[in-house]
Amino acid sequence: PCPAAAAAGGARGGRGGQVDGSVARSGWVVQGVFLRRQAEVAAVYSRLVAREVLGTERLVKALVSGESVQGGPERLESILRAHLIKAFDVSKALALLGFGFGEASWLRTEVVASLIELFPKLLSEPQVVAYIDGAVNAEVTLRGRLTALPPAEFEALLHPVFKEDEWKLVAVGGALGAAVGLLQAYLIN
Repeated sequence: PCPAAAAAGGARGGRGGQVDGSVARSGWVVQGVFLRRQAEVAAVYSRLVAREVLGTERLVKALVSGESVQGGPERLESILRAHLIKAFDVSKALALLGFGFGEASWLRTEVVASLIELFPKLLSEPQVVAYIDGAVNAEVTLRGRLTALPPAEFEALLHPVFKEDEWKLVAVGGALGAAVGLLQAYLIN
């Protein structure tokens, strides 16, 4: 079994190995306790990821800077412009009623340019951030998906979290085992 997962109460058992727990002859569950707490771990993990990785402010910043759009800020501006112009084409008939065609076209160009310029400020408004937060609801979505994962997939997803400190778990387990062994040797003699 994977020492990190075993120390945390899970069992890896290699590819295709047992993940849902091992029972010792005494009847005690030696491995698999971690996976019994899948719903609790999923809740904590999804809260952490939703706040630290997928936080609305971080997503908005990435969107506004163009980091999240293939092609960068220029591509984002192009996408915004295309959608805004499309929206104004619907209202073009209304604009033509009050303005001439040239004036309506100029007005559309000015409004689109202004909205593109205001876009970063609009997305940073607390009401907009709250709306996006509620609409995306990353924590609830992630928690539901993690809770629904089969144990093997759940453990495989979280194993990299333990992997970095796996050697520490092995070292602590070895030290504790050596200490208990020395204590036993001392008590027996």
